[in-house]
Amino acid sequence: MSIEIRSADSFPSNAVGSISNLAARVYGPDVLLPLSTLEMWHARAKRIFWTAWSDCNLIGYLTVLPLSDAGFAKTLRDDFDEKQLFPIEIVAYSREAPNHLFFSSIVVDPSSHGAANISRLLRRQFAHDILAMITDGFSFDRISAEALNERGAAMVESLGMDYLLDTRAGSKIFCGPLSSEALLRSVEKLDAKIRG
Repeated sequence: MSIEIRSADSFPSNAVGSISNLAARVYGPDVLLPLSTLEMWHARAKRIFWTAWSDCNLIGYLTVLPLSDAGFAKTLRDDFDEKQLFPIEIVAYSREAPNHLFFSSIVVDPSSHGAANISRLLRRQFAHDILAMITDGFSFDRISAEALNERGAAMVESLGMDYLLDTRAGSKIFCGPLSSEALLRSVEKLDAKIRG
């Protein structure tokens, strides 16, 4: 099976439905975001979906949202619910001020061979792309995430985030710096695991 990892810059707008379909196969209905929310997110900020493809089929994706100061502050509270992010809080990447990112989700089709490596490849591509943006004049402050389980916690920790607090809903909030140094450390660790 040949796997192609695509940067968020090359995500086709008509593939948001494929993201929603894969999410529906992996997440339960209480966690699943409506297609309209995903479409709104993509309309607000184009570079949010990093994807994995095999034979023209979507087999995995990673979603990261650039957020306003107010939106990012919400992600660090114990009552955080990403369904409550307002459209205005999702912003395009900016060279004018440091960007704040929220790592929303990573999903790999459970029937895909090598699902763990697909997840690592997606996270590595994300890190490489943010490093390229830093080189291109963008600056980044912090990244946050909500981990719903231990596997999710390990994934966000691989990107340099540390545990911050438990939410009232029982998930865990993580946060960390988004610097070149932190991203390079993450890439090195992911590369080592990919090489196995």
